[in-house]
Amino acid sequence: RSHRRSGCTRGPGQAEHSPQPEPVAVTVEPGPALSSWSPPLASADDLPTPRLSARLGVVTMCAGAPASAVRSHLAYHRAIGFERVFLYLDDASDEYWQSLALPDGGDGVVVTRCDTAFWRRLLRTSAMVARRSEQSVFEDAARWWETEVQSRQSLCVEHAVVRASAEGLDWLLHIDIDEAFLPCRLHPVDFFGSLPAATEQVFFSNLEAAPEALHVSDWFREVSLFKLNAALVADASPGGPSAPPSSASLDALWRRVA
Repeated sequence: RSHRRSGCTRGPGQAEHSPQPEPVAVTVEPGPALSSWSPPLASADDLPTPRLSARLGVVTMCAGAPASAVRSHLAYHRAIGFERVFLYLDDASDEYWQSLALPDGGDGVVVTRCDTAFWRRLLRTSAMVARRSEQSVFEDAARWWETEVQSRQSLCVEHAVVRASAEGLDWLLHIDIDEAFLPCRLHPVDFFGSLPAATEQVFFSNLEAAPEALHVSDWFREVSLFKLNAALVADASPGGPSAPPSSASLDALWRRVA
């Protein structure tokens, strides 16, 4: 994973690929740099009953993700309290759409196939494109959407924010298709419902997956080890126990574990 954080906002083409090295099989065990994890919920019935009220949604974009992983992503977030999932298919081909076999609008899932007609409409109505001179992220989205995945993501999130607001959702979580929001001690509704009214955005630190096999078709079911995030661990270094660990020290730990 290239992103370290995912975010949640309160509501009112093809990418270029560089050559990849041949995969190398490694054995990983839980240790100082890896955290073992198993799903905290056997079923939705294991969730604590929310005491507060907040209407939650998720937006994600995907292209080429295995159908089983996409279905796990949707089912999991619906089960833990997100009432609406906005799924944008960056691969708008009929073959990919048919392989997913997803109901559009069924069970809280709204699917958008990002075909040529969709992009034409979106670019014509996007506030980010209209205000591209105001911020670099707006300019990047308007200029590079045909070649850069993140630019298309930004435009899809903007589109989903408008839809979520129209539906009366209070919070919209933006995560990638291979990410899951992990509730620890609170129901997600209680977590977001307890945030101060002035809070407009919340950012979450990611734990990157450490697959134990070369080929994984459903990472939500088959992956259980995760790297510690540098922002969440103290480092036994000259900076003291409260200092974040250096990337070099984490790399050294990961190499020793592997």
